[in-house]
Amino acid sequence: MGGERRVCGSISYAVDQLRSGSDAQLAELHRHLFPDDAAHGAERPDHPGPWAAGTFRLFVSHTTGFRESAGRLRKQFAPWGVDAFVAHDVIEPTRECQEEIEAALRTCDAMCAMVTPEFVESRWCDQEVGFALARGILIVPMKIGTDPHGFIAKLQAITIPDHTTPYMVADGLFDILARHPTTAETLMPAIVRRYVNSDSFDNTRAAFVLLETIQRSAWIDAMVEQVERASSLNSQVGDAVLPGGRKVPDAVRELLSDIRPSGAAAIDETDFQPAPAGLAGDDDIPF
Repeated sequence: MGGERRVCGSISYAVDQLRSGSDAQLAELHRHLFPDDAAHGAERPDHPGPWAAGTFRLFVSHTTGFRESAGRLRKQFAPWGVDAFVAHDVIEPTRECQEEIEAALRTCDAMCAMVTPEFVESRWCDQEVGFALARGILIVPMKIGTDPHGFIAKLQAITIPDHTTPYMVADGLFDILARHPTTAETLMPAIVRRYVNSDSFDNTRAAFVLLETIQRSAWIDAMVEQVERASSLNSQVGDAVLPGGRKVPDAVRELLSDIRPSGAAAIDETDFQPAPAGLAGDDDIPF
């Protein structure tokens, strides 16, 4: 009996510890206990799903009335290496559309919920959020005229005031994804791509700050080469200056000086895709 009590006590202690652990700690424990899962892509399914290859997969849950704003967000994100899935153009999706939405929900890396006054009345939006909650992925509520409700009311939200531009929205959301422990690692290639494809000095400065958040051990050869070459390929990078007058390329050289990347992934010339002109600088375009 004494042995059984000790076993039961040990199990209760282990359960309590698991319940108190953060998402990042539990994910790390899973990787330690089941390394084969990570090796076979169990943590981030590579298929199916309507995603561009090599991108961060962001599901955008929105009501029909805000599909144009969601589309502008998708357009702003595209050259940064974030594929934003904008679901419905109609109130009642077709069966084929439903299957595509479900595939995106199963395989997305994170969700952005555009919480508008009509959001709470949408059966589809609530189901999409419930799907994401069940998967345990990061959900970032976007407050547009009303507060998040239900289970996402307690989550970190972005407030969208009037006269906000798509760049401002994308920048704030990207920053959350880059710093959150459940998405930071997956977003690293997108951080590099955002820097390489910067279409403004402001975007270059913002992207450089996020380059500094990447752990030294996470850099690989391809990422280093792309960042180093960006100053000669993109004038919005090469001529950018940080607050205080320091040139961004000089700051990048110092950042990379003591990094010893592992791996020998070949650099893909198609990774450099200059962003459409005017996205970041056109303040007349409302979100």
